[in-house]
Amino acid sequence: MLLLSYATVRGWITYAPLLQGEHRLELVNADFWYWSLVYFSLPHIVIVLGFCDLLMTSLRRREAEVRYLSERDPLTGLLNRRSLHRVMQEMYQSPKPDSQCLGLMILDLDHFKRINDTHGHKVGDLALCHVAQVIKATARQGDLICRLGGEEFAVICPGTTLPQAQALAQHLLAAMRALRIPHVASPVAPHVTVSIGFAVASTDCPDAEALVTAADGALYEAKRGGRDRAHGAGVAAT
Repeated sequence: MLLLSYATVRGWITYAPLLQGEHRLELVNADFWYWSLVYFSLPHIVIVLGFCDLLMTSLRRREAEVRYLSERDPLTGLLNRRSLHRVMQEMYQSPKPDSQCLGLMILDLDHFKRINDTHGHKVGDLALCHVAQVIKATARQGDLICRLGGEEFAVICPGTTLPQAQALAQHLLAAMRALRIPHVASPVAPHVTVSIGFAVASTDCPDAEALVTAADGALYEAKRGGRDRAHGAGVAAT
């Protein structure tokens, strides 16, 4: 509107082209009319642009919240299973030094159903939250922690060798044995133990799925060996 008005007062386009003869209006003091139009129109334009900016900011914030919630476990705030696979695929697709390995650790709470049956699901949820906190406190800087669902957790360990993964698994086992769930009406606070399966892949491992399969198989071996223990394996190219 402002551009059309300016072009009109400069004579670049015809004013009121539909009016003919005596009905055609002649502009007097064109600059005055133009700047009057600017004076009254500019506040409305600024207000409209301001509301558009607020709307776009709100939409971007909502989109970020939806993305965050889609990648997080609502109970513990950890990454969820979908995020685990996405992160691992990104790690495999990004270039890595020849000496760098990738480790994956899967933790499963032993006999977790007993806690729910004995103390209720509210205490079970509290136990899962405390387990998540222990894992975060024990894991190394740069490790990514996920809740796979139920009582299963996972730790992605970039640049980890098999002995380093074994050492971390032992630290996690000890930390879980020392954990007691607070704020429980029962005179004996329940405690949890975990079984851990871990696998370390060399840089020539074919894909992330092979690492997940190896860690899952190691977890099964840990459970079959009596639970409250860790079992690991290396994964090489096929």
